Amino acid sequence: MFLDFHTHTRSVAPDVQCILNVRYPGEIGDGGPVSLGIHPYDAGDEAVDWFDVEAKMALPQVRVIGEAGLDVLHGGKQQEEIFLKQINIAERCRKPMVIHCVKAFNELIAMRRLLRPRQAWAVHGFNRKPELAEELIKRGFYLSFGKSLLDKSTVQESLAVCPLDRLFLETDDAQDVSIQEIYTKASQIKGRAIEDLKLDIQKNFYERFVVAVPV
Repeated sequence: MFLDFHTHTRSVAPDVQCILNVRYPGEIGDGGPVSLGIHPYDAGDEAVDWFDVEAKMALPQVRVIGEAGLDVLHGGKQQEEIFLKQINIAERCRKPMVIHCVKAFNELIAMRRLLRPRQAWAVHGFNRKPELAEELIKRGFYLSFGKSLLDKSTVQESLAVCPLDRLFLETDDAQDVSIQEIYTKASQIKGRAIEDLKLDIQKNFYERFVVAVPV
């Protein structure tokens, strides 16, 4: 199976398993694993019912918390507060996080260093230079690559330095590219057969990423 780590559209292809992203308070459904979070775009000034948020995030089909994070280009003033609350919920629920980060990587790294979360964090849609990729990997992050991998040389260089055991692949909200195309490109860059890459990423998700770290 191809694992699409982060997508806004559930695939109907029989050989694709998706982690469907749902922006709270969207419909979770019962069709497979989802990630659920308050996106930084939605971090406005309105009150949040945190009892309801945590109750939904604790549901078994919610395998990942997020996408949550920091974005200096969009979103409201409460981004950091709302991100921190979701980190706390993820720790209580013992679920990993998928992170949206735009032009705030220094702040993100500082928060991880300060908070020392026990659950894993993955930066989705990574499209930056390999130097940042290496720094994030050193700090314990996973990286997920999407459509930009197909045509951006710096992103391809970042994938080249990303260890197989920290790697995910995704379609995000792209409507004009398939997860199979992204796997094909990634297999070429890593020099690894697609079937082996499928197994690597399945193992990353089910054996390394979603398994809670013992207290």
